[in-house]
Amino acid sequence: MLRKLPLIVEDNPQGEIEKQEETRDRLLKRASTVIEDEKFLALYDASMRSLEIILLLHSLKLGDMPHRILKDVVKFINPNFQIDKLVARRHQIKKNQKTVDQKDLDQVLALEFLLVKALLKIRSQLRD
Repeated sequence: MLRKLPLIVEDNPQGEIEKQEETRDRLLKRASTVIEDEKFLALYDASMRSLEIILLLHSLKLGDMPHRILKDVVKFINPNFQIDKLVARRHQIKKNQKTVDQKDLDQVLALEFLLVKALLKIRSQLRD
């Protein structure tokens, strides 16, 4: 599945994984202290870092179309997840065309949970 996506090969995945984990941790901390719109965007960005870590575990990283890659990976992991709507909502919020409601926050938290769950599964498989 990953071979069909426009990804870039990463020569130093471990160093890049550490950077992405640090960035994700900062974003998650920020999400707990900011207003709703910024919280949503910080959680979405943290989810993108989780995706990047998943890819780096396969010595790959996001290419020119990160949101398309996110959509494809999430649809592969969980075909029922409404990722297209979430990505569109992010665009609206970023352009100040919509404010965040609780449903938006719940969905972006579900995205992060889905990706972290996949990340943990991959790490477990790599250790075995």
